[in-house]
Amino acid sequence: MDILDPSSFDQLQPVEAKKNKRSFLRSNANFSGLLMLVLVVSFQLAFPIVLAVCVLFGIVSWDAVNLPYLGLGNTAYLIIYTLAYVLAMGAPLLLLLGRRGFNPLSPTKRVHVGVGTLGFVTAVGVCMLANVITSYLLALLSEVGIQAPPPPQMMVNTPVSFVLNLVVMAVLPALLEELVFRGCVLRLLRSYGDLFAVVVSSVLFGLMHGNIRQIPFAIIVGLVLGWLYVITDNIWMSILVHFTNNAISVVCEYLEFSMTSSEAGALYFNVILRLIGAGLVALGLLMIFFRRRLELRKNAIGLSFWNRVYSLITAPAFVGSVALFIVLMLLEM
Repeated sequence: MDILDPSSFDQLQPVEAKKNKRSFLRSNANFSGLLMLVLVVSFQLAFPIVLAVCVLFGIVSWDAVNLPYLGLGNTAYLIIYTLAYVLAMGAPLLLLLGRRGFNPLSPTKRVHVGVGTLGFVTAVGVCMLANVITSYLLALLSEVGIQAPPPPQMMVNTPVSFVLNLVVMAVLPALLEELVFRGCVLRLLRSYGDLFAVVVSSVLFGLMHGNIRQIPFAIIVGLVLGWLYVITDNIWMSILVHFTNNAISVVCEYLEFSMTSSEAGALYFNVILRLIGAGLVALGLLMIFFRRRLELRKNAIGLSFWNRVYSLITAPAFVGSVALFIVLMLLEM
């Protein structure tokens, strides 16, 4: 049976069809969970594997493993980090390619200029709003003694460092993470309703980030990226927004090297505020001129909400991946 087409169930008797539909969803949820489990394992192993190869070939000294930047400097470290990230994200994508007939880059329908432009501005604005919401949430958590781990420091004030950080923090995540979470997980679940698929895929996307600093932000961003994907049926739109969001962060952080902390804070605040404002205006225009194009696809397979939830929570690989993500998040705290 085609993993994306449950239409053959319509030929069955109602009771048998319902049972098979739940089994079909459970199968797709298990495959999504398997992708997430592979992702967790590959992220845990990718950097040690690349590091071990570097030590084996004398690129990195064993005595320097615990030194900043492995004792190699920022540029060499970023290259090693990039290789590890590609290896980590490439593992689930290789698993995807083994699924016959599945192309995570499809669908790639032509996007209406108005919907694409306004949808892009709206999505970027929501990403900026997610920054504000996450900042307040982290402040509240710190009040009760829950501290987010500090982000890794990989930036130095050089053009090479800027370019490499742009690649590893904006270009690669935008492409590889969208292929996994929108091109696969969301797409596998779309038969069960766009809203259902967007929410489930965004929660997995958030949990994948593995720490309390990024998870709330990533869930909100995942929601808007999923929304943009389903209203345009074009994954390149979500890739573009993902890249833009991450690139803005990288550019602002590098601008801080030439500013005082107060100047940098004012710049970041103004950038975020203006993009949020533009996003709200764009959303309003979308609602006025393209309301019908914004309608999400309903539950095409005919299962109730609770039957869909039941199918998810009885999929061992899916439940196992969520549990593992939560455990890793708690260990990071």
